[in-house]
Amino acid sequence: MINISNYIKGETVKNLYAKLTSCIPEDKICCEVYNDLSESWIVPDSYSTVGCHCYDKEKDIHSFLFHKDFLDDVNISHELLHCEMFLQGYPSIILLFPRDHRISLFSEEVNNYLQHRIIYEEQQRLGIDTSRYKKAFAESISNFRETGTIETYLKNSLSVLNAELICGEYRSIYQDVAAQYFPNTYELGKRLYNAAMTADYKSAFEFRKANIRVFMELDSIFDENGVSPLHFHNNVALGLVPSKRQLDLHLSQLFVLKKNVFWYYKNGTKVSILLSIADGQACYYIKENDINTIEYYFNSMTLRQLLEVLGVKQIVTRD
Repeated sequence: MINISNYIKGETVKNLYAKLTSCIPEDKICCEVYNDLSESWIVPDSYSTVGCHCYDKEKDIHSFLFHKDFLDDVNISHELLHCEMFLQGYPSIILLFPRDHRISLFSEEVNNYLQHRIIYEEQQRLGIDTSRYKKAFAESISNFRETGTIETYLKNSLSVLNAELICGEYRSIYQDVAAQYFPNTYELGKRLYNAAMTADYKSAFEFRKANIRVFMELDSIFDENGVSPLHFHNNVALGLVPSKRQLDLHLSQLFVLKKNVFWYYKNGTKVSILLSIADGQACYYIKENDINTIEYYFNSMTLRQLLEVLGVKQIVTRD
């Protein structure tokens, strides 16, 4: 197994890795290097990426995947910070659909890109120079052209969202040509950015709210353009970031239960949804083999007990 530390050069990133391994045993960290990440077991062919962090709950393994040409401290620290955010309780997407399904692709990119703003700010704080990546990404956006379907526009608009969140002083590279070459794509991306930044987000709790705002705006854009909305509030689960008090409340005090509304694609298991009463967003999917009598437990089980059943090892609260 490849050891990430073999590729780390700077002291800052070495300290970041040491901090991570103080929380995760090194035998629970896997590193793989590819000529192209689409060759890997985790990254769908439609993704274009130079690095990836993924957690396998069943095996309790954190996997880091890297493109061989981008094994530098900037990219390594970026993925380590994705992992750190996961450990700090920033909600990641819980999917019922294959990873190459359009719902999965759109929702994972939103979640990933919203993390990028926090990660790039932390890299700057640590003195890690990300300018090469920011400039290259801004230049790639400047090459957009408006061809294809509305879904192509929307996928590109997510990249504009990412660029608006991270490119800083390099944004003018694509902003100067957007009106001529991709005005609609840019406008949609700005709408998503404005939805995300309606309120600043730093904490896990605020980050979850930002995801929901962008999901709602995406569904509105789909609807406006005659495309069936993806109904992210039902089809994507974002774990709750509870207060300490909420951990000991019964599920019925926090959620609305929608029974047996899905069939899990891997094995055909019936799935129920727990929707947050506060914001209407799906928080958890309950497979029938996890809790066979969900209706009974819904009125007697606390959130803390549910998280234990679902195998959440580290419960993070917002207070």
